[in-house]
Amino acid sequence: MKGKVFLTGAGTGSFLYLTQYARFLLERADVVVYDRLIDHRILQYTRDGAELIPVGKAPGKAPCTQEVICQLLAERAKKGTMVLRLKGGDPFVFGRGGEEAVYLAAHGVPFEVVPGVSSVHVAAACAGIPLTFRGKSRSFHVFSGHPEEALASLPWEAIARLPGTLVFLMGGTTLNTIVGNLLASGKDPKTPACLVMQAGSPFQRVVSGSLLDITQKKVTSGLHNPLVLFVGEAVNFHGILFKGEYTLPPRRVMVVGSTEVLRQYQRLSDLVVSLETQGIVLIPAALLRAIPNHEVLNDLRERLRQFDALLFPSQNAASVVFEALPDLRILHGLKIWAIGAKTARWLRERGITADYVASGSATSFLEETRDFPPHRVAIVTSGKEDHRLQREFSKRGWFCEVFPAYSMVFRTHLFPCIQEELRQGLDLIVFLSPSAYEAFFAATSTIPPCPVWAIGHTTASYLLEKNVKVSRVVSTPSLEEICVEVLRWREHQEPL
Repeated sequence: MKGKVFLTGAGTGSFLYLTQYARFLLERADVVVYDRLIDHRILQYTRDGAELIPVGKAPGKAPCTQEVICQLLAERAKKGTMVLRLKGGDPFVFGRGGEEAVYLAAHGVPFEVVPGVSSVHVAAACAGIPLTFRGKSRSFHVFSGHPEEALASLPWEAIARLPGTLVFLMGGTTLNTIVGNLLASGKDPKTPACLVMQAGSPFQRVVSGSLLDITQKKVTSGLHNPLVLFVGEAVNFHGILFKGEYTLPPRRVMVVGSTEVLRQYQRLSDLVVSLETQGIVLIPAALLRAIPNHEVLNDLRERLRQFDALLFPSQNAASVVFEALPDLRILHGLKIWAIGAKTARWLRERGITADYVASGSATSFLEETRDFPPHRVAIVTSGKEDHRLQREFSKRGWFCEVFPAYSMVFRTHLFPCIQEELRQGLDLIVFLSPSAYEAFFAATSTIPPCPVWAIGHTTASYLLEKNVKVSRVVSTPSLEEICVEVLRWREHQEPL
């Protein structure tokens, strides 16, 4: 799929409303041009090297004009790249997707429109408002609630007489004008009305009333954009069908680590959805990626018979070695040692049970193996790690050799996403390793402004050296168990 633009809907409110096809395209796109009102977590699915270009229009601001966006899409596609134009909701529902499609067609640029779940449907469903209902509402009518000057051209008398449900999108700042025009055009002041803020997200809030009092209720409740207004008899079902709002304030939790964080996040869909429905937004920040050193890996593979033990200090070490092995039988006769439960679990999932598993750090491994007889050990590390294990083993008379089989690099294309998540506010950040903090700091140039959890004492010690206060040290690096810990904290309202 080269030299083509995909005008794609990202859904509304939460990544849960992203379609499978949209995710498929995200994982393959060369260029992603995205709006402000999307769940930025979905950008984690982009591949390394993808160009991410924000063109969102915040209220009162316009970083890119529509003309500039259209030109950008065409220019990138004409260079032979796969361009994903990512829009909140559906691209053809007040998303200017039609304008972009017409421009691309006029300039001979191949394109495809990928539907998304519109805020019309998400807000209605999440607020318990059936847009149509037999005997109550046989139609629904959708209008844009902005800009202010455009409202004057609408046929308000005809709109006020329309049967069914009226829906106004993006009308937070023009609510007084919308309601005033409806009332002035003969709409019954007692007509049920409902406002839905940040539909589909854990931060959703819903306020219902009538045309007579809905503007005042917006003020007293503190609602703000993005808002969807519903008007009509179908709103009465809100009192029956609405599940209610969260009893505790929503929390945004970022977990910073390598691409393994994202892999675990994708596997744990049930748990992630459970967190989301309980008001916890789990944000995977996969800011690191392991790059294998093939020359070193080839050397290790050819010399494996010189050793009787293979030590993996981390999951990344195990991962790069196993990906380089043509046949696992080559490990026959070797003892497999692992440091940390995460490394051991990763090996076990691939059919290898470690002969020995240290509790979680190089220090503990050295202490726990003090009475071991001499071994010939191959230690797989990153190029950045020191050779402490080799030095200590050599003092015992062991034969040790370090193989710097990979290096950890920053996924810099995601840095703007992390900056945006930080701007939106975080309630907790979990760092899986010292390198994870380095990547976070490189992305944000700031010390975390919220409570911090560290995975393991090595990470905690490193954070303290960087003047980062650690609220809790969690022993397990498993994302599943981190989620459980977060849920436990949430349920008991424990301090971070």
